[in-house]
Amino acid sequence: RMCSARVTLRGVEDQVFRNLQELEATLWQPRRLCHGEDVLQAREKAVKDIVAIHHTLSHTGNGGIVRKCRGTSFLAVQLLDRYLALRPYATAEQVAAMGWAAYWVAAKHDNGQADVGWRISLYMLLEMGVQTKDLIANEWKLLAALSTEEAGAGWRLDLPTPYSFLEVFLAVAGETLDGEVGQYVQDVLESSLVMAGMLSYRPSMVAKAAVDAVLGKLHPALPYHSKLEAVSGYSQEDIQDCQEHVILAYNMHPMQS
Repeated sequence: RMCSARVTLRGVEDQVFRNLQELEATLWQPRRLCHGEDVLQAREKAVKDIVAIHHTLSHTGNGGIVRKCRGTSFLAVQLLDRYLALRPYATAEQVAAMGWAAYWVAAKHDNGQADVGWRISLYMLLEMGVQTKDLIANEWKLLAALSTEEAGAGWRLDLPTPYSFLEVFLAVAGETLDGEVGQYVQDVLESSLVMAGMLSYRPSMVAKAAVDAVLGKLHPALPYHSKLEAVSGYSQEDIQDCQEHVILAYNMHPMQS
């Protein structure tokens, strides 16, 4: 699960981190969404809706229906993008419906409690008018599409996202997910989800670019670069183009926790 592993400074030697690196090396593939502008705009809205509903459902004021881990949003968007990459003729209406289904699948996967799916579907019905029967039907469509995916990914829901690498990279720099820097980096990363062009960059590269961007702004004098480069495998030159797009995404679509 995206939100189950806790990694410390020893994470560079941790089996969880090694598994993530191996999964990314063997199963990640760059994607390009060759859809029309209306579909890409629908995707942008769907991504923002996914982030918004996760923030709402994880808030204790709403009963904390889902765990307060932003990795679920990243998994949901990844599932939506994997679907769209396999369905080049998807319509804008289908994107909206599949966005809700992708979040439903991701939240059930990341939380594990038996009643989470039912509670989310009830919320979607009451607040968004999303019919449960449509969620179920679109879940099957999503999984059926993933079963045809090349490179051995198939039905796997544990493919690395940028969020997967975040805790390790922050720990190397002496930061945590819950700290000021960690929260800021998560905001920046969530903003990057909106830009479909980010799919051409490895998840670990996007994570490193976001950490570098935030640390460079808040703590430019800290000597973290060599450690972070050694762990991530990316120099500052390697991530320059990616980082420019990460910063652009945050400036255009600022997300805040």
